[in-house]
Amino acid sequence: MGIPKLSSVVRMGAIVLVVVVVGYLKIENHRLRGDLSSVNQQLGAAGQREIQLLNTNAAMQATVRTLRLAANQERLAATQMATQRSHWRTVAKQAQATIHKALAHEDCTQRVIPGAAHWLYYTHPNRARHPVQN
Repeated sequence: MGIPKLSSVVRMGAIVLVVVVVGYLKIENHRLRGDLSSVNQQLGAAGQREIQLLNTNAAMQATVRTLRLAANQERLAATQMATQRSHWRTVAKQAQATIHKALAHEDCTQRVIPGAAHWLYYTHPNRARHPVQN
């Protein structure tokens, strides 16, 4: 048996249907390619933004590391300064105690200091007879 022959109208209808379907598929293919191109451009732009954000993030991380190192150095310097200041105060207090011990039994009030009149006292213009300590 074989395939029965189709009438020429049905053949023509089938050919028209195939042409319409092929035309529709070509139009749809063209639209989808345009959409794909648009999506590819958006992905490219998003990729560029991502790269830019990653670079910015890396720069900020480097800045944070630098600032943390600087803060640690400042904290160390402040600690060293406080230690040095404490040491200086201790040395000054020891020197002051030594001087007080040395001067405790000294009678310095009766000793004359050479040239002291020039730097220790001055005379007030309204009280010419009463020296005023500087």
